[in-house]
Amino acid sequence: MASFENCLGVSAHYLGCCGDDDDGRYIAQECAKCNIISFMQVESGQSTGKCAIVIDAVTRDRSILCNRGAAGFLSVDGIKQMNPGIKECDIIFASAFNLTTESRREVITIIWKLSSGCELGFSLASEQVVAMVEVKECIESHLSKSHFIIGTASEIQSFAGNTESIQEQMELLARKLTIGGFVLATDGSNPVLLATQHSFNSFAVHETNSIVDTNGAGDTFAGCFLAQYAHQSMDKSLESLTIAVQAGINGSRLSLGSQAIEETSFKYQNLFVN
Repeated sequence: MASFENCLGVSAHYLGCCGDDDDGRYIAQECAKCNIISFMQVESGQSTGKCAIVIDAVTRDRSILCNRGAAGFLSVDGIKQMNPGIKECDIIFASAFNLTTESRREVITIIWKLSSGCELGFSLASEQVVAMVEVKECIESHLSKSHFIIGTASEIQSFAGNTESIQEQMELLARKLTIGGFVLATDGSNPVLLATQHSFNSFAVHETNSIVDTNGAGDTFAGCFLAQYAHQSMDKSLESLTIAVQAGINGSRLSLGSQAIEETSFKYQNLFVN
């Protein structure tokens, strides 16, 4: 996600916790290659977290198995050491997956206080995670000062926990955000949905004839959307948000391995509008 943001020259910072091991050093090296500024708390005695993605060979359905490892030890003290980098940020984008432990829920509050009032946004991460009482309460406690929420339609429905339509759920969430806040929902090959505090819009997803791998498509959408959004100085006019959504859609097509993109020699820089 951060590497896509750097495509436009948007400086992306990565905050996290890793082990003092080869995997942790690998993350630091890859961040450096992509010009991502990483602030990594190193937790000795813990291994760097890993994620195994299991894909059914026939249906292409997938499950994700995580061993959080050192990532679960991200602490308030560690974040305070990253303070200079946090103060420089215009946007903080936090995944609900990172709010499943008490220490990490404390971290997001500290980050917000250190950030001098930059924009705050949440990725809902997964249906199971956002249905957790502690995670849901943490996000809800920050809604009034948050600027946006990004998730899949099913994640938003799980987070909302009510029987309204997806449009009603998104519009209700948008109204709970700070002035100008918005909610974005992806839903596979169905249109991307955007709810602002004044309108509801949908954006067609281009047909893709050759899906190679769906892993990371959602993160790619978010990364490309945020890159264009930041490039436009976080302008929340419908025109600017539409351009940013299209950048996200184009980026996710690239992640899927779309044949259409390969045939047109689609490059990362073509995702964005200057």
